[in-house]
Amino acid sequence: MKKLGTLLFASVFACSAAFAQNASNSASQDIDGNDNTSTITQVKAFNSEASVKQEGVDNSSTITQDGYTQNASLYNVGDENTISQSQYGGYHQQRVELWGNQNEYTVLQKGAQNFIYLNARGTGPGLFGRPSNGSNNNNNTADIRQDGYRNLLSGSITGSDNEVSVEQAGDYNKIGGVLFEVPTLSLQGTQTGAFGFLQSLFNGNAWSGNGVNIYGDNNQASLKQVGRSNNNYAFIEGDNNQVTQRMTDGSDNTVLQAMIGSENKSVLELWGDGNTMITGQMGTGNQLFLNSRGTGSGFSNGGGNSSNLFVALQVNDDNMISAGIDGSYNEVGIAQYGSQNEIGSGLYAADGVRIVGNYNDVLISQHGYGNTADAAITGNNNTSTIMQ
Repeated sequence: MKKLGTLLFASVFACSAAFAQNASNSASQDIDGNDNTSTITQVKAFNSEASVKQEGVDNSSTITQDGYTQNASLYNVGDENTISQSQYGGYHQQRVELWGNQNEYTVLQKGAQNFIYLNARGTGPGLFGRPSNGSNNNNNTADIRQDGYRNLLSGSITGSDNEVSVEQAGDYNKIGGVLFEVPTLSLQGTQTGAFGFLQSLFNGNAWSGNGVNIYGDNNQASLKQVGRSNNNYAFIEGDNNQVTQRMTDGSDNTVLQAMIGSENKSVLELWGDGNTMITGQMGTGNQLFLNSRGTGSGFSNGGGNSSNLFVALQVNDDNMISAGIDGSYNEVGIAQYGSQNEIGSGLYAADGVRIVGNYNDVLISQHGYGNTADAAITGNNNTSTIMQ
């Protein structure tokens, strides 16, 4: 699989190029064939539109926009294509529709209140009106970055062996979280509240186009946010997928994840105050690691890491959860329904539920047989309950 390199902003002159400057402009290119290059540059403009359609192999498309309220659209069918879109300023929108194998998609938005929609499911009128575009959408890479505040990303991918990397830096950003909000939950209401909410997600509620949705096997997704009051949602269906969600430094953030399938791995990392992290897995042989110790790249290990809510649910057999938390006044609820499940040891084991701090509450419930649970808590005025 190709690896994405540094974003290229230089204009590429080949078979076609379009330039527009100042005020409100519109540029459109339709490419059918192989080894083509398309470049659209719009600077010092507002209310402009850029649209590229590509069908074929080894095509390249670059769109660069600088100003406000710009729209960029890309519709791509084919293999080994390279797409780069950059927008600077505020109130921009990007719509990207892809279908094929070994494509590379790179996007950068800098500014406030920007929006990106990624559709790689082979659906929609943008993909040349085709209800289905073959059986393959594999080995693709998507690298998405938004810098600023109140930005939004939502995307869906169908296929296998794909890599998705999303990073948002700033406050009040959302990876999903527009179609519905996570209800207010507490550890005391975990059995009927949080776990019931996660069970509803296993039925597919709020999946389509809300956050990052992946349908397929052997996919990897990394979703990172730096800032406060952000939302980070991921919904995965398939086997042998790995999803990492990281909130490296900030408070009042919400992380939500639901996975359906087997042999999947979830890594959730968070540091800050007043955050909510809810995750669920349904299937066999799944693993989940919660790291809230301020360790790892991107963490400053500052702040108190207090008053956070962590809820994890696993349904079926041979699953594992491990967690490491430093801080005080945190609430941790873990439930496993099935047999031969473990809390510790594995997947970056902390090990079991390991907490260092004061006034923390831990509730662990396991329903089935052959299950094991370990909890190690250091500090004062903590409570821990294990029910088997």
